[in-house]
Amino acid sequence: MRIGAVVAAAGLSSRMGAFKPLLDLDGETLIRRGVNTLLRVGVEPLVVVTGRGAAQIAAHLADLPVETVHNPDYAETQMLDSIKLGLSALRDRVDRVLILPGDAPVFSEASVRLLLAREEDMCCPSFGGKKGHPVSIRAGLIPKILAYTGEGGLAGAMKSLGTLTLVETDDAGILLDADTPEDYAKMLSYVRETKCARST
Repeated sequence: MRIGAVVAAAGLSSRMGAFKPLLDLDGETLIRRGVNTLLRVGVEPLVVVTGRGAAQIAAHLADLPVETVHNPDYAETQMLDSIKLGLSALRDRVDRVLILPGDAPVFSEASVRLLLAREEDMCCPSFGGKKGHPVSIRAGLIPKILAYTGEGGLAGAMKSLGTLTLVETDDAGILLDADTPEDYAKMLSYVRETKCARST
């Protein structure tokens, strides 16, 4: 199967107060952390959708086998619009696609493999019954997302696709994102704690 991914990194980072994709996460930036995890499990093609700081991100990822697609209207549009741009770039090139925001990069390789072993049209990892990132969808659903014009943004589009299957994991990282400085501090602490746990 051809497994692709769309990583949405076109936001303004307004609530963070710093440019989120390039924030350090214990020696690796947020954007590279998520991208590298996907690459290690064989996800390709992989599209990163950029907005603010597009040239910075493209240069930062230039050594990796990823594609960047720019959303020129990033300041006025929502995540769904960026996801649509990424999906348009992958259309007819993949059998399944993983979708995630660039500020939620601490999911594990094992969680991705669990998703890719499933045959449901749409699934995502869960921890303690709470859903996290990334979402995995069958490529046949891409046209429905591209055509979606209803309310609720990306969440509304996903809901319109039908049942989302939750795949329980032992990976608490799937629930973390970096919307605010507090979220970022929590994520950084989690990464350091899990790194220490693995080394002992």
